[in-house]
Amino acid sequence: MVGRLVADGTAPAREVGMVVAARQVEVGMAAARAVAGMVVEARAAVMAVEDMAAATVAAMVEVVDIESVLPTTSF
Repeated sequence: MVGRLVADGTAPAREVGMVVAARQVEVGMAAARAVAGMVVEARAAVMAVEDMAAATVAAMVEVVDIESVLPTTSF
C-alpha cells in the first residue's frame, strides 16, 4: 500500500522512511546471517586443517622413533 501511495505522492515522508528503514534492517540482518554462516564454515575449515596437522605430526612421530635409530652400544 505504501508503494501505491508513494506513486501517487500522497504517502507521508515518515511512513516512507520507516518502510525504507525496515527494508534496510532486513537486508542488514540477511547479510549478518550470511557472514555468520561464512564464519562457521571458516572455523570448520580451520579445525579440519588442525586435525590434518595433528595427524601428520602423529604419523611423523611413528615413523621416526628415536630409539630405533640410536646406536645400541653402551659405554
